[in-house]
Amino acid sequence: MALIVATANASHLLFPSGGGLSIYEARALERDHLWLNTGIEYVLRPTRAEFHRIDEDLVWSFLWIEVAAPEPRGAAHPLPDSPLLVCSEYSLYLTLPDVYDARHAHMSSAAFRRYVEGYSASTIRKG
Repeated sequence: MALIVATANASHLLFPSGGGLSIYEARALERDHLWLNTGIEYVLRPTRAEFHRIDEDLVWSFLWIEVAAPEPRGAAHPLPDSPLLVCSEYSLYLTLPDVYDARHAHMSSAAFRRYVEGYSASTIRKG
């Protein structure tokens, strides 16, 4: 979770129900909870986080976060029991059509990695 906190100003969160927002601030809370500020405050309880490094320059890399229902926290909105995707604001993934349709929430982290690697490989062949 330290990775999310450290890179909050350059990170973009994609929701399991569709859509996404920039992460402006992140903070670890007690009892394994994380607070995110995207202009809207969210609380999540990560159960697993996987950083997937794709290519050397990181433009396709992403952080896959599986979450469980968090304990209620004031006015912050809870995030559901589904995978969240965090990538760089500068990620080439965000330039693809329809990435905000929550496609990541309908596959495993390994399947999503293969999906992204397919785009990454085609970009490398063209470049």
